[in-house]
Amino acid sequence: MEQLTLDDQPVVKTLALRCYLINDTCYYAAGNETEARQLHCEVHEIEDDEIEECVEVLGEELDKPWQEEERPGVTVGTLRQWLTDAKGPSPLVDTE
Repeated sequence: MEQLTLDDQPVVKTLALRCYLINDTCYYAAGNETEARQLHCEVHEIEDDEIEECVEVLGEELDKPWQEEERPGVTVGTLRQWLTDAKGPSPLVDTE
């Protein structure tokens, strides 16, 4: 059954997703570091102890334009844009 507000409007839930960088190559939208690590393990079929580093990406790094590898100069977006578009925990970009 759908949850409603006091004025009979549907409750809108917002996700508090953050951007995490794992092992200097993979960016994820996740609610916390644990969720990012779990997602990375699922995507790459590895164990958590194989992850060397997981850091939250903040500030200017989120707004840095990314370019298409095969077409230098062609901007494809920013981590902040991709994070905003994410509907839930998910990979954002993999640089490997």
